Amino acid sequence: MTVPDPNATVALEDGDSIDGAELLDEIDEFLSRYVIYPSEHMRHAHTLWIAHTHFMELWDSTPRIYFKSPEPNSGKTRALEVSEHLVLRGFIALNMSPAALIRKLGDKPENRPTLLMDEVDTIFGPKAGEHEDIRGVLNAGHRRSGTSSRCVVQGNNVEVVDFPAYGAVGLAGLNDLPDTIMSRAVVVAMKRRAPGEKVKPWRIREDEPKAKVLGAQLAKWAIQVKQQLWDGNQYVVAWPDMPDGIADRMADCWEALLACASFAGGHWPLTCHNAALAALAENREMGDAASTGVLLLADLHRIFLSKTGKELMEENTKPALKTQQIIKILVGLDESPWKNYRRDGTALNSRDLSQLLRPYRIKSVNIWWSKDSNGKGYYLKAFEDSWSRYIKEPEPEEQTPPGINGHPMPDKSFLKSTAVEF
Repeated sequence: MTVPDPNATVALEDGDSIDGAELLDEIDEFLSRYVIYPSEHMRHAHTLWIAHTHFMELWDSTPRIYFKSPEPNSGKTRALEVSEHLVLRGFIALNMSPAALIRKLGDKPENRPTLLMDEVDTIFGPKAGEHEDIRGVLNAGHRRSGTSSRCVVQGNNVEVVDFPAYGAVGLAGLNDLPDTIMSRAVVVAMKRRAPGEKVKPWRIREDEPKAKVLGAQLAKWAIQVKQQLWDGNQYVVAWPDMPDGIADRMADCWEALLACASFAGGHWPLTCHNAALAALAENREMGDAASTGVLLLADLHRIFLSKTGKELMEENTKPALKTQQIIKILVGLDESPWKNYRRDGTALNSRDLSQLLRPYRIKSVNIWWSKDSNGKGYYLKAFEDSWSRYIKEPEPEEQTPPGINGHPMPDKSFLKSTAVEF
């Protein structure tokens, strides 16, 4: 449910209507002067993310935008600098304490900034335990209902106060961040400029005033749109449909951007639709960062359905594999962590295997392999439910040939194969 905006009844000073599509085109072109993006889709996404910061009272959730790169000097900081005066109340946060961050986001909505945080990998890195409070606030703040609880001294009493944490946040840093941030962000994978790629240098005295003019126009356009959406009691937004495949947290990320594109009109709804699909395709290409448990399930899926796995089950006379058979194959897999899984560098053992599978309710059982032999093992059937939930089957190509030499293929099972030869 949306919250009324006290500015919704404010008339534009000059009374002129602003064309949203043309304004976003101007901002998009402005960004292209100073930043080299991995694709036009990501530049369009940045433009729409900037626009969404001017409509914060409309959203149930706000996507983060994360400019990441494997190496420094890839344009991440520049992207934040150019954004500062385009977003609503941009504030570049450097060395901010948890208390300052909470106060900034906990301010009145009309004073709440758009936070732009550089070198965020130092906050979310493996040795950044002292920044746990900041991580908690950023994780909570993507939802309108997100709060950060703190103890506050009131006279002789200590009270727990819930401070609002909701706010737009732009991030820049090296490599990936925790999934709690990445899955709620539009991720822009930046690269160093190639020899032939050129950008205009960012000069504060020359370029900042231009950004401020565009930012002011964006703020006026936002008021204009909100006046049209306001019915006297609340905002009435015609939420656009999600592109196919955009769901769950990714839908949370793109809903606001798609809505902004709809407000602007022109080519922007289709442009945003295509940008969302491009982001989805990149996510699939790069692969989601799997947990250790899901990685293990995927490897076990390969093992049980491989030629070796099937031969061993036939040898065992059961649709099951012995624990030691599983471990032997696991530690022999190329590019897998199981050979050096333990802290001392030794291989995964039967106890480790059991502990990793326990959260999925998969347990080893005593199995009689023959009249004279029994021991621990895992039935294939025990994995089927978890595989169906956590392991993605290979997808068929969208366009496949109708057959061979023009002859139709009645059996299309060749499109999807899960067997892996060892």
